Amino acid sequence: MNITKEMELKALNDVSIYIVPLLDDNLTWRDLTVESGFINAYTSDKNRPYLEDKVFLVYDSSVNTRESLDRYCKLKNLDTIYNIKYITINNKPYTIYCFSNPKYKKDINSLKNYGKTFSLEATLDINRFWTNVPVPELSKRLFYPHYRNGETIEAELPEEDYYSYLDLVDRDNK
Repeated sequence: MNITKEMELKALNDVSIYIVPLLDDNLTWRDLTVESGFINAYTSDKNRPYLEDKVFLVYDSSVNTRESLDRYCKLKNLDTIYNIKYITINNKPYTIYCFSNPKYKKDINSLKNYGKTFSLEATLDINRFWTNVPVPELSKRLFYPHYRNGETIEAELPEEDYYSYLDLVDRDNK
């Protein structure tokens, strides 16, 4: 008997839909599921503004599933990973994977600034990434030159919790 579990994609932003497929050839839509702990993707981080040319994938660190373990083992070894950071937002733990892919740098910048890819290869890679997954407006945005042209694709990572050294010492002494 073959039992398959249906994976859930939930409330993906445009960064997740159009930019994430260009971050690494080894990423799949399964890395963006609720089961893997995926929250969303972001193009900027107000806590680390010097990483302006990077893309951030945010995962819920409290999700403990087979899919989240597979995702962790896979992502930590990718060549396009710039760094991995563990943070808290509203007292909840998250893992931030920071990506940099020079192969598609022009396309990622074009998507951020104008909402369109620079090359046909990038357009086809995005379309291929979402094969057999219904994504509203995907074909229109990718293949109609004037559809949503000029609309930026960007999102800012929420601000992480700030803990002063004294707060941590007080907490540990209780």
